[in-house]
Amino acid sequence: MSKYSEWATKMRAKNPNYFKEAGRKARRDHPERSYLYHIKWAYGLTKEAWERITAKQRGHCWICQRHVKLVVDHDHRTTKFRALLCNRCNTGLGYFEHSPHLLERAIRHLQGMNPGNEEPYLTPMFDLDRIAACTRTNTGSGYRSRKSGGNPPDSPQNNHDI
Repeated sequence: MSKYSEWATKMRAKNPNYFKEAGRKARRDHPERSYLYHIKWAYGLTKEAWERITAKQRGHCWICQRHVKLVVDHDHRTTKFRALLCNRCNTGLGYFEHSPHLLERAIRHLQGMNPGNEEPYLTPMFDLDRIAACTRTNTGSGYRSRKSGGNPPDSPQNNHDI
């Protein structure tokens, strides 16, 4: 057994959480070094590659071009690096499940197009005033508000209308 192994065994016997606490302290005291170690381990990016990519992007998020702290965007299936993004854009991609199809539908929605037939919306898909009223008050038809778990009177889950 090596000297380090003997020492580590003794430390674990004295304080089972010694190495966990030491790791937390190192991450707290040196967050940049800790993050660079993580991206090297997880994505194979060295500090030099990180700095080169940051310089190429001029320190800006690849999507929104804001100058903020950057994080790694990667393909979740292959863990392959894609770009440096701000946390907001990276999280947004995650919410869309990294799906180009879903993002295209969202773009069409924001442009006021109906994703089903590419025509502009003429009327809202839902009666928003009715939905808002149902969520605030009881309609008097035995319907409980959404907060109490009921369904609107014209919903398919309402058994007495079927």
